[in-house]
Amino acid sequence: MNRRTFLRTTLAGAAWWTTGVGTSWAAPDAVFRGLGGARARPRVVAGTVSRTGRYAAFGRPAERALRLWAERRNAAGGVGGRPVLLRLEDDGSDAEVVRRRYPSLAHEADVLLAPYGSALTRDAIPAAEQVGVPCLAPTAGDKGLWAGGLRWTVQVLNPVGTTLHSTLALAERAGVRGVSFLHRDDPFSRAVIDGAADHATQLGMNVAARESFGRERDARRAVVGLPGDMIVGTGFRPGGQGSGFLDDALLLADALEVAGVRPRLTSLAIGAADPAFARQVGAGAEGVLGTTGWRPYLPTPGTDRFLRAYQHRWGEAPDTHAAQAYAAMQLYGRAVESGDSVDAPPTHPDPERGRTAERARVRDALFALETETVFGRYRVDDHGRQVGKTNAVLQWQAGTPVVVAPDRYRTGRLHAAGPPREHTEASSIRTESHAPRA
Repeated sequence: MNRRTFLRTTLAGAAWWTTGVGTSWAAPDAVFRGLGGARARPRVVAGTVSRTGRYAAFGRPAERALRLWAERRNAAGGVGGRPVLLRLEDDGSDAEVVRRRYPSLAHEADVLLAPYGSALTRDAIPAAEQVGVPCLAPTAGDKGLWAGGLRWTVQVLNPVGTTLHSTLALAERAGVRGVSFLHRDDPFSRAVIDGAADHATQLGMNVAARESFGRERDARRAVVGLPGDMIVGTGFRPGGQGSGFLDDALLLADALEVAGVRPRLTSLAIGAADPAFARQVGAGAEGVLGTTGWRPYLPTPGTDRFLRAYQHRWGEAPDTHAAQAYAAMQLYGRAVESGDSVDAPPTHPDPERGRTAERARVRDALFALETETVFGRYRVDDHGRQVGKTNAVLQWQAGTPVVVAPDRYRTGRLHAAGPPREHTEASSIRTESHAPRA
Protein backbone atom coordinates (compact mmCIF):
# COMPACT_ATOMS: atom_id res chain seq x y z
CA MET A 1 0.00 0.00 0.00
CA ASN A 2 1.52 3.38 -0.99
CA ARG A 3 1.58 6.35 1.36
CA ARG A 4 -1.26 8.12 -0.47
CA THR A 5 -3.58 5.10 -0.18
CA PHE A 6 -2.61 4.64 3.47
CA LEU A 7 -3.32 8.26 4.28
CA ARG A 8 -6.67 8.22 2.52
CA THR A 9 -7.71 5.08 4.36
CA THR A 10 -6.58 6.44 7.71
CA LEU A 11 -8.13 9.89 7.22
CA ALA A 12 -11.48 8.77 5.85
CA GLY A 13 -13.31 9.66 9.04
CA ALA A 14 -11.05 12.39 10.32
CA ALA A 15 -12.81 15.49 8.88
CA TRP A 16 -14.62 17.67 11.38
CA TRP A 17 -16.51 20.96 11.60
CA THR A 18 -16.08 23.60 14.25
CA THR A 19 -19.51 23.96 15.79
CA GLY A 20 -19.01 27.07 17.91
CA VAL A 21 -20.97 30.10 16.75
CA GLY A 22 -19.06 32.79 18.64
CA THR A 23 -17.35 35.36 16.43
CA SER A 24 -15.43 37.46 18.94
CA TRP A 25 -11.74 37.96 18.22
CA ALA A 26 -9.23 36.15 20.40
CA ALA A 27 -5.76 37.65 20.05
CA PRO A 28 -2.87 35.15 19.74
CA ASP A 29 -1.34 36.09 23.12
CA ALA A 30 -4.66 35.43 24.85
CA VAL A 31 -4.79 32.01 23.24
CA PHE A 32 -1.19 31.29 24.32
CA ARG A 33 -2.09 31.88 27.95
CA GLY A 34 -5.19 29.73 27.65
CA LEU A 35 -3.27 26.64 26.54
CA GLY A 36 -1.56 25.58 29.74
CA GLY A 37 0.85 28.49 29.97
CA ALA A 38 3.13 27.46 27.10
CA ARG A 39 3.62 30.12 24.44
CA ALA A 40 2.89 28.14 21.31
CA ARG A 41 4.10 29.53 17.99
CA PRO A 42 1.11 30.67 15.94
CA ARG A 43 0.19 28.95 12.68
CA VAL A 44 0.75 31.55 9.99
CA VAL A 45 -1.74 31.64 7.11
CA ALA A 46 -0.21 33.94 4.50
CA GLY A 47 -1.16 35.22 1.08
CA THR A 48 -2.47 38.18 -0.86
CA VAL A 49 -6.02 39.35 -1.45
CA SER A 50 -7.31 41.88 -3.96
CA ARG A 51 -8.40 44.80 -1.78
CA THR A 52 -7.93 47.12 -4.75
CA GLY A 53 -7.85 46.79 -8.52
CA ARG A 54 -10.13 44.97 -10.94
CA TYR A 55 -10.73 42.02 -8.58
CA ALA A 56 -11.50 44.09 -5.48
CA ALA A 57 -15.18 43.10 -5.52
CA PHE A 58 -14.07 39.48 -5.16
CA GLY A 59 -11.28 40.14 -2.66
CA ARG A 60 -13.33 41.85 0.03
CA PRO A 61 -15.74 38.97 0.78
CA ALA A 62 -12.89 36.46 0.59
CA GLU A 63 -10.85 38.38 3.17
CA ARG A 64 -13.87 38.72 5.43
CA ALA A 65 -14.40 34.96 5.30
CA LEU A 66 -10.75 34.35 6.17
CA ARG A 67 -10.96 36.68 9.15
CA LEU A 68 -14.20 35.06 10.29
CA TRP A 69 -12.60 31.61 10.15
CA ALA A 70 -9.52 32.76 12.10
CA GLU A 71 -11.62 34.48 14.75
CA ARG A 72 -13.82 31.45 15.25
CA ARG A 73 -10.92 29.04 15.41
CA ASN A 74 -8.91 31.20 17.81
CA ALA A 75 -11.95 31.63 20.03
CA ALA A 76 -12.24 27.83 20.11
CA GLY A 77 -8.56 27.28 20.98
CA GLY A 78 -6.84 27.56 17.62
CA VAL A 79 -5.89 24.80 15.20
CA GLY A 80 -4.26 21.75 16.73
CA GLY A 81 -3.84 23.63 20.01
CA ARG A 82 -2.10 26.64 18.43
CA PRO A 83 -3.48 30.05 17.49
CA VAL A 84 -3.89 31.22 13.91
CA LEU A 85 -2.23 34.37 12.62
CA LEU A 86 -3.38 35.78 9.28
CA ARG A 87 -0.74 37.48 7.16
CA LEU A 88 -2.68 39.03 4.28
CA GLU A 89 -1.45 41.72 1.90
CA ASP A 90 -3.14 43.64 -0.90
CA ASP A 91 -1.94 42.56 -4.34
CA GLY A 92 -3.86 45.29 -6.16
CA SER A 93 -5.09 42.62 -8.61
CA ASP A 94 -1.60 42.84 -10.08
CA ALA A 95 0.43 39.78 -11.14
CA GLU A 96 3.72 41.63 -10.65
CA VAL A 97 2.88 42.26 -6.99
CA VAL A 98 2.08 38.56 -6.58
CA ARG A 99 5.39 37.53 -8.15
CA ARG A 100 7.28 39.93 -5.90
CA ARG A 101 5.55 39.17 -2.59
CA TYR A 102 4.93 35.41 -2.55
CA PRO A 103 8.55 34.26 -2.11
CA SER A 104 8.84 36.07 1.23
CA LEU A 105 5.29 35.11 2.24
CA ALA A 106 6.12 31.47 1.51
CA HIS A 107 9.07 31.55 3.91
CA GLU A 108 6.87 33.02 6.67
CA ALA A 109 3.89 30.73 6.16
CA ASP A 110 2.75 27.45 7.59
CA VAL A 111 0.24 27.43 4.74
CA LEU A 112 -0.12 29.70 1.72
CA LEU A 113 -3.41 30.90 0.30
CA ALA A 114 -3.25 31.60 -3.43
CA PRO A 115 -4.63 34.91 -4.76
CA TYR A 116 -7.77 35.42 -6.82
CA GLY A 117 -8.19 33.53 -10.07
CA SER A 118 -5.97 31.46 -12.31
CA ALA A 119 -3.96 34.35 -13.73
CA LEU A 120 -2.69 35.54 -10.33
CA THR A 121 -2.39 32.03 -8.89
CA ARG A 122 -0.03 31.13 -11.73
CA ASP A 123 2.45 33.65 -10.32
CA ALA A 124 2.07 32.44 -6.71
CA ILE A 125 2.60 28.71 -7.29
CA PRO A 126 6.37 28.84 -8.00
CA ALA A 127 7.06 30.24 -4.52
CA ALA A 128 5.07 27.48 -2.81
CA GLU A 129 6.75 24.78 -4.84
CA GLN A 130 10.29 26.15 -4.44
CA VAL A 131 10.08 26.86 -0.71
CA GLY A 132 8.09 23.73 0.06
CA VAL A 133 4.98 25.02 1.81
CA PRO A 134 1.41 23.71 1.38
CA CYS A 135 -0.68 26.04 -0.77
CA LEU A 136 -4.46 26.09 -1.26
CA ALA A 137 -5.87 27.64 -4.45
CA PRO A 138 -9.55 28.48 -3.80
CA THR A 139 -10.39 30.20 -7.10
CA ALA A 140 -8.01 28.87 -9.77
CA GLY A 141 -10.04 26.88 -12.28
CA ASP A 142 -7.36 26.41 -14.94
CA LYS A 143 -6.36 22.75 -14.75
CA GLY A 144 -3.34 23.61 -16.90
CA LEU A 145 -1.67 25.11 -13.83
CA TRP A 146 -1.35 21.54 -12.56
CA ALA A 147 -0.39 20.02 -15.92
CA GLY A 148 3.20 19.32 -14.90
CA GLY A 149 2.18 17.93 -11.53
CA LEU A 150 2.62 19.99 -8.39
CA ARG A 151 3.94 18.72 -5.05
CA TRP A 152 2.65 21.42 -2.68
CA THR A 153 -0.35 23.13 -4.29
CA VAL A 154 -3.92 21.83 -4.35
CA GLN A 155 -6.95 23.04 -6.29
CA VAL A 156 -10.17 23.77 -4.35
CA LEU A 157 -12.29 24.95 -7.30
CA ASN A 158 -13.19 22.38 -9.94
CA PRO A 159 -11.55 22.97 -13.35
CA VAL A 160 -13.32 25.50 -15.57
CA GLY A 161 -13.91 22.93 -18.31
CA THR A 162 -16.15 20.91 -15.97
CA THR A 163 -18.49 23.82 -15.17
CA LEU A 164 -21.34 22.45 -17.31
CA HIS A 165 -20.70 18.70 -16.97
CA SER A 166 -23.51 18.19 -14.44
CA THR A 167 -25.91 20.24 -16.57
CA LEU A 168 -25.27 18.18 -19.68
CA ALA A 169 -25.45 14.86 -17.82
CA LEU A 170 -28.82 15.89 -16.41
CA ALA A 171 -30.08 16.92 -19.87
CA GLU A 172 -28.90 13.67 -21.45
CA ARG A 173 -30.80 11.66 -18.84
CA ALA A 174 -33.90 13.75 -19.66
CA GLY A 175 -33.68 12.66 -23.30
CA VAL A 176 -31.99 15.72 -24.79
CA ARG A 177 -29.97 14.68 -27.85
CA GLY A 178 -29.01 17.92 -29.60
CA VAL A 179 -27.44 20.97 -27.94
CA SER A 180 -26.39 24.40 -29.20
CA PHE A 181 -23.80 26.60 -27.49
CA LEU A 182 -23.70 30.40 -27.60
CA HIS A 183 -21.03 32.25 -25.65
CA ARG A 184 -19.26 35.55 -25.37
CA ASP A 185 -15.81 35.42 -26.97
CA ASP A 186 -13.88 35.80 -23.71
CA PRO A 187 -11.20 33.38 -22.43
CA PHE A 188 -13.22 32.08 -19.48
CA SER A 189 -16.35 31.37 -21.52
CA ARG A 190 -14.35 29.72 -24.29
CA ALA A 191 -12.79 27.37 -21.72
CA VAL A 192 -16.21 26.58 -20.22
CA ILE A 193 -17.74 25.77 -23.62
CA ASP A 194 -14.69 23.84 -24.86
CA GLY A 195 -15.13 21.50 -21.91
CA ALA A 196 -18.90 21.40 -22.30
CA ALA A 197 -18.81 20.57 -26.01
CA ASP A 198 -16.31 17.76 -25.44
CA HIS A 199 -18.42 16.36 -22.61
CA ALA A 200 -21.62 16.53 -24.68
CA THR A 201 -19.91 14.49 -27.39
CA GLN A 202 -18.73 11.94 -24.82
CA LEU A 203 -22.33 11.62 -23.61
CA GLY A 204 -23.47 10.85 -27.16
CA MET A 205 -25.18 14.20 -27.66
CA ASN A 206 -25.10 16.03 -30.97
CA VAL A 207 -23.42 19.44 -30.81
CA ALA A 208 -25.80 21.10 -33.25
CA ALA A 209 -24.23 24.56 -33.16
CA ARG A 210 -21.52 26.55 -31.47
CA GLU A 211 -21.41 30.30 -31.91
CA SER A 212 -19.70 33.16 -30.14
CA PHE A 213 -20.46 36.85 -29.90
CA GLY A 214 -18.72 40.04 -28.88
CA ARG A 215 -21.52 42.60 -29.11
CA GLU A 216 -25.17 42.54 -28.09
CA ARG A 217 -26.46 42.79 -31.65
CA ASP A 218 -24.33 39.78 -32.62
CA ALA A 219 -25.79 37.75 -29.76
CA ARG A 220 -29.34 38.67 -30.76
CA ARG A 221 -28.67 37.69 -34.36
CA ALA A 222 -27.00 34.42 -33.36
CA VAL A 223 -29.92 33.07 -31.28
CA VAL A 224 -32.31 33.07 -34.22
CA GLY A 225 -33.03 29.52 -35.33
CA LEU A 226 -30.53 27.83 -33.02
CA PRO A 227 -31.10 24.08 -33.45
CA GLY A 228 -31.24 21.31 -30.88
CA ASP A 229 -33.32 20.30 -27.87
CA MET A 230 -31.20 22.45 -25.60
CA ILE A 231 -29.50 25.84 -25.77
CA VAL A 232 -26.60 26.72 -23.48
CA GLY A 233 -25.51 30.34 -23.28
CA THR A 234 -22.87 32.07 -21.19
CA GLY A 235 -20.53 35.02 -20.98
CA PHE A 236 -18.21 36.79 -18.56
CA ARG A 237 -17.57 40.52 -18.27
CA PRO A 238 -15.20 41.65 -15.49
CA GLY A 239 -16.82 44.30 -13.34
CA GLY A 240 -20.33 43.35 -14.41
CA GLN A 241 -23.24 42.35 -12.25
CA GLY A 242 -23.19 39.06 -10.38
CA SER A 243 -19.40 38.70 -10.45
CA GLY A 244 -19.41 39.31 -14.20
CA PHE A 245 -21.82 36.55 -15.32
CA LEU A 246 -25.26 38.02 -14.69
CA ASP A 247 -25.21 40.68 -17.43
CA ASP A 248 -24.84 38.16 -20.25
CA ALA A 249 -27.39 35.79 -18.74
CA LEU A 250 -29.91 38.66 -18.78
CA LEU A 251 -28.95 39.59 -22.34
CA LEU A 252 -29.32 36.04 -23.65
CA ALA A 253 -32.60 35.43 -21.82
CA ASP A 254 -34.07 38.52 -23.47
CA ALA A 255 -32.62 37.64 -26.89
CA LEU A 256 -34.17 34.16 -26.77
CA GLU A 257 -37.53 35.59 -25.71
CA VAL A 258 -37.57 38.24 -28.44
CA ALA A 259 -36.55 35.68 -31.09
CA GLY A 260 -39.22 33.24 -29.90
CA VAL A 261 -36.68 30.45 -29.45
CA ARG A 262 -38.02 27.90 -26.95
CA PRO A 263 -36.03 24.68 -26.70
CA ARG A 264 -36.88 21.89 -24.27
CA LEU A 265 -34.16 23.13 -21.93
CA THR A 266 -32.25 26.40 -21.65
CA SER A 267 -29.15 26.82 -19.50
CA LEU A 268 -27.67 30.25 -18.95
CA ALA A 269 -24.88 28.85 -16.82
CA ILE A 270 -23.40 30.75 -13.88
CA GLY A 271 -25.32 33.98 -14.42
CA ALA A 272 -28.69 32.26 -14.13
CA ALA A 273 -27.77 30.92 -10.68
CA ASP A 274 -27.80 34.47 -9.30
CA PRO A 275 -31.07 35.29 -7.44
CA ALA A 276 -31.03 38.64 -9.24
CA PHE A 277 -31.56 36.77 -12.52
CA ALA A 278 -35.09 35.68 -11.62
CA ARG A 279 -35.94 39.05 -10.08
CA GLN A 280 -34.98 40.90 -13.27
CA VAL A 281 -36.26 38.41 -15.86
CA GLY A 282 -39.54 37.69 -14.07
CA ALA A 283 -41.77 35.05 -15.65
CA GLY A 284 -39.20 34.49 -18.40
CA ALA A 285 -36.93 32.79 -15.88
CA GLU A 286 -39.32 29.87 -15.47
CA GLY A 287 -37.61 26.60 -16.36
CA VAL A 288 -34.19 28.17 -17.03
CA LEU A 289 -31.22 26.21 -15.70
CA GLY A 290 -28.22 27.71 -13.94
CA THR A 291 -25.03 26.18 -12.64
CA THR A 292 -23.10 27.11 -9.54
CA GLY A 293 -20.17 26.07 -7.43
CA TRP A 294 -21.90 27.61 -4.42
CA ARG A 295 -24.87 29.75 -3.52
CA PRO A 296 -26.54 30.29 -0.12
CA TYR A 297 -29.45 28.07 -1.21
CA LEU A 298 -27.14 25.12 -1.97
CA PRO A 299 -27.40 22.72 1.02
CA THR A 300 -23.72 21.89 1.45
CA PRO A 301 -22.63 20.69 4.91
CA GLY A 302 -22.32 23.56 7.39
CA THR A 303 -23.72 26.22 5.05
CA ASP A 304 -26.43 27.35 7.48
CA ARG A 305 -23.88 27.89 10.26
CA PHE A 306 -21.52 29.69 7.88
CA LEU A 307 -24.32 31.97 6.64
CA ARG A 308 -25.40 32.90 10.17
CA ALA A 309 -21.86 33.55 11.38
CA TYR A 310 -20.86 35.63 8.34
CA GLN A 311 -24.07 37.66 8.46
CA HIS A 312 -23.66 38.27 12.19
CA ARG A 313 -20.01 39.30 11.84
CA TRP A 314 -20.19 41.44 8.72
CA GLY A 315 -23.84 42.46 8.37
CA GLU A 316 -24.19 41.02 4.87
CA ALA A 317 -24.58 37.66 3.17
CA PRO A 318 -21.45 35.87 1.90
CA ASP A 319 -20.91 35.29 -1.80
CA THR A 320 -19.21 32.46 -3.68
CA HIS A 321 -15.74 33.91 -3.13
CA ALA A 322 -16.33 34.03 0.63
CA ALA A 323 -17.42 30.38 0.60
CA GLN A 324 -14.34 29.38 -1.41
CA ALA A 325 -11.97 31.12 1.00
CA TYR A 326 -13.72 29.71 4.07
CA ALA A 327 -13.68 26.21 2.59
CA ALA A 328 -9.94 26.46 1.92
CA MET A 329 -9.36 27.21 5.60
CA GLN A 330 -11.66 24.37 6.64
CA LEU A 331 -9.43 22.09 4.59
CA TYR A 332 -6.31 23.48 6.24
CA GLY A 333 -7.76 22.89 9.71
CA ARG A 334 -8.71 19.33 8.83
CA ALA A 335 -5.32 18.66 7.28
CA VAL A 336 -3.53 19.85 10.42
CA GLU A 337 -5.66 17.65 12.67
CA SER A 338 -5.38 14.70 10.31
CA GLY A 339 -1.67 15.13 9.65
CA ASP A 340 -0.94 15.29 13.38
CA SER A 341 -2.78 11.99 13.85
CA VAL A 342 -0.91 10.05 11.14
CA ASP A 343 2.63 8.85 11.89
CA ALA A 344 3.57 12.30 13.22
CA PRO A 345 7.03 12.30 14.83
CA PRO A 346 7.64 13.91 18.21
CA THR A 347 8.23 17.64 18.22
CA HIS A 348 11.68 18.27 16.76
CA PRO A 349 14.15 20.17 18.98
CA ASP A 350 15.16 22.31 15.99
CA PRO A 351 12.14 24.61 15.37
CA GLU A 352 12.95 25.09 11.68
CA ARG A 353 13.31 21.38 10.98
CA GLY A 354 10.15 20.76 12.98
CA ARG A 355 8.32 23.32 10.85
CA THR A 356 9.56 21.67 7.66
CA ALA A 357 8.29 18.29 8.86
CA GLU A 358 4.93 19.78 9.81
CA ARG A 359 4.54 21.43 6.41
CA ALA A 360 5.15 18.06 4.77
CA ARG A 361 2.56 16.35 6.99
CA VAL A 362 -0.06 19.01 6.16
CA ARG A 363 0.80 18.73 2.45
CA ASP A 364 0.38 14.94 2.55
CA ALA A 365 -2.95 15.29 4.35
CA LEU A 366 -4.26 17.83 1.82
CA PHE A 367 -3.42 15.44 -1.02
CA ALA A 368 -5.11 12.57 0.83
CA LEU A 369 -8.27 14.19 2.20
CA GLU A 370 -11.68 13.26 0.83
CA THR A 371 -14.24 15.47 2.53
CA GLU A 372 -17.03 18.04 2.16
CA THR A 373 -16.76 21.72 3.02
CA VAL A 374 -19.24 24.56 2.79
CA PHE A 375 -18.09 24.81 -0.85
CA GLY A 376 -18.82 21.15 -1.56
CA ARG A 377 -16.75 18.05 -2.19
CA TYR A 378 -12.98 18.02 -2.08
CA ARG A 379 -10.66 15.38 -3.48
CA VAL A 380 -7.54 15.92 -5.55
CA ASP A 381 -5.51 13.61 -7.75
CA ASP A 382 -1.81 12.87 -7.39
CA HIS A 383 -0.99 16.15 -9.16
CA GLY A 384 -3.16 18.31 -6.87
CA ARG A 385 -6.02 18.83 -9.35
CA GLN A 386 -9.54 18.91 -7.97
CA VAL A 387 -11.46 15.81 -9.08
CA GLY A 388 -14.10 15.49 -6.36
CA LYS A 389 -16.19 18.63 -6.88
CA THR A 390 -18.83 19.20 -9.53
CA ASN A 391 -21.07 22.21 -10.06
CA ALA A 392 -24.64 22.01 -8.86
CA VAL A 393 -27.52 22.60 -11.28
CA LEU A 394 -30.58 24.63 -10.37
CA GLN A 395 -33.80 25.30 -12.24
CA TRP A 396 -36.07 28.28 -11.69
CA GLN A 397 -39.51 26.96 -10.77
CA ALA A 398 -42.23 29.43 -9.74
CA GLY A 399 -39.58 32.01 -8.85
CA THR A 400 -37.61 29.62 -6.64
CA PRO A 401 -34.14 28.16 -7.33
CA VAL A 402 -34.67 24.38 -7.11
CA VAL A 403 -31.48 22.31 -6.97
CA VAL A 404 -31.94 19.42 -9.43
CA ALA A 405 -28.39 17.95 -9.42
CA PRO A 406 -26.34 16.38 -7.98
CA ASP A 407 -28.57 14.03 -6.02
CA ARG A 408 -26.85 14.70 -2.69
CA TYR A 409 -27.95 18.35 -2.80
CA ARG A 410 -31.22 17.92 -4.72
CA THR A 411 -34.24 19.87 -3.46
CA GLY A 412 -36.58 19.06 -6.38
CA ARG A 413 -36.92 17.43 -9.79
CA LEU A 414 -36.14 18.69 -13.28
CA HIS A 415 -38.99 20.03 -15.39
CA ALA A 416 -38.29 19.61 -19.12
CA ALA A 417 -40.70 20.97 -21.70
CA GLY A 418 -42.32 18.81 -24.40
CA PRO A 419 -40.90 16.00 -26.51
CA PRO A 420 -37.45 16.26 -28.11
CA ARG A 421 -37.20 18.35 -31.26
CA GLU A 422 -35.89 16.77 -34.47
CA HIS A 423 -32.12 16.34 -34.29
CA THR A 424 -29.88 18.44 -36.45
CA GLU A 425 -27.62 16.15 -38.42
CA ALA A 426 -23.89 16.48 -37.88
CA SER A 427 -23.46 17.58 -41.50
CA SER A 428 -25.49 20.73 -40.83
CA ILE A 429 -23.78 21.87 -37.62
CA ARG A 430 -23.49 25.65 -37.32
CA THR A 431 -20.09 26.80 -36.13
CA GLU A 432 -19.82 30.39 -37.38
CA SER A 433 -18.75 33.12 -34.97
CA HIS A 434 -20.41 36.49 -34.59
CA ALA A 435 -17.55 37.91 -32.56
CA PRO A 436 -16.12 41.12 -34.08
CA ARG A 437 -12.90 40.61 -36.01
CA ALA A 438 -9.73 42.32 -34.94
